Amino acid sequence: MSWRTLNLGELAHIVGRGSSVRSPRGEHPLDRARREDADNLMLLCADQHGEVDAAGGLDLFTVEELRRVKQEHEDRIRHVTGLGPDRATTVMRMVGSVHGNEVELSRQTAAAAVIAGDRYPLFLESYARHGLEIDLRGVPGESPAAPCPVSRATASRTYYRMATQLVDDVIERQLRPGIMRDSVRHVSVFGFARLPLLVHLVL
Repeated sequence: MSWRTLNLGELAHIVGRGSSVRSPRGEHPLDRARREDADNLMLLCADQHGEVDAAGGLDLFTVEELRRVKQEHEDRIRHVTGLGPDRATTVMRMVGSVHGNEVELSRQTAAAAVIAGDRYPLFLESYARHGLEIDLRGVPGESPAAPCPVSRATASRTYYRMATQLVDDVIERQLRPGIMRDSVRHVSVFGFARLPLLVHLVL
């Protein structure tokens, strides 16, 4: 707000700088020579620094707890900053029925799976703003409870024709333009549907 460079962070010691009870967590056996090392320091704002070092909270902010928090934060930052542009992946989800039951992989679950694989997710937005999604649930014949006025063989052919057309339309109208613009270089596909449609999708 001030457009000035201000020092708003403070270096806080995990094991206190001194060895007396007046130094928060100072009675820890960590060697005095190592107490100024980066491994024993945290960057906090003034309010956090005061809370961490307050006498009434030392039973909560133990050496072990502060080391855990520091390690988790460093691991997260190392992971996030280590994901360069080449680690992006466009997420595509196909939603249908498996053995008559609707199965859907949520956007959050797909993102978590991608991140666990050392990539970060990109969602090409559809009109529904749920990302790149092939929703088969509206295709006639997807639900086993739907009435079937024609023979089973004819209904099956009609269903697969319409379902594969839907798959092709999403790829042609949404995915392919991203590939042509070079904004899609890697795709992560999550599909729950009948096997022939999964095969058609990956081919």
